[in-house]
Amino acid sequence: MTDATPVIAEGDPRSADAIMLLDRHLAFTRANSPPGACYALDADELAAPAVTFWMARIGGAPAGCAALVLREDGFAELKSVHVLDAVRGSGLGAALVETCIAAAREAGCSHLGLETGWSEGFAASRRLYERLGFAYCDAFPPYKDGTFSCCMIRTL
Repeated sequence: MTDATPVIAEGDPRSADAIMLLDRHLAFTRANSPPGACYALDADELAAPAVTFWMARIGGAPAGCAALVLREDGFAELKSVHVLDAVRGSGLGAALVETCIAAAREAGCSHLGLETGWSEGFAASRRLYERLGFAYCDAFPPYKDGTFSCCMIRTL
């Protein structure tokens, strides 16, 4: 990746660049999750009317993605946050999450939740979410309390 400034914009999760990122996200999630505990959405699910999907590009090349799912009753959910290995630690993941936070606020949501995993593979993600003001909480639907799913929430 180049040192160019990232550009984050709404995108089509069914585009070739998005599919590449989502395939990597799904492979990572499956590799770090037990069977039955992978809750990643596919491109068609991310293209639903209640979902906004963002792509981050650096020098025009895809570098990361994130999605915001608007739920009823003032709740939104963060989904599909993924950045390429070459840009991990650069702040791009935080920028994508902050984009989703701002959009959830603008939509009038009072809370933003997420589900990640407790395995070591998700440790960096949990630290990022903690730094951005998310706190651990009980599982919310469709997730189940248990040994793997780690739910977090923040007030907006």
